[in-house]
Amino acid sequence: MLVLTRKAGQQIFMDKGRIQMKVIKIEDDVISIGIDAPLHIDIAREEVFSQNLAQEKLASLTRGTR
Repeated sequence: MLVLTRKAGQQIFMDKGRIQMKVIKIEDDVISIGIDAPLHIDIAREEVFSQNLAQEKLASLTRGTR
């Protein structure tokens, strides 16, 4: 894992600039990040990603028993 340090207002560019992440603000232990990426790139918070993964797994198990 690559770990980068950024301050509020600074950006990180990925995939030759097609994906941009910007640190919007930092308050206490909360960091607001803005992400600009092509529509085909899936972006989700950890809790949403985990929930979607669990739902997909359950759906595949349900399909497999029919």
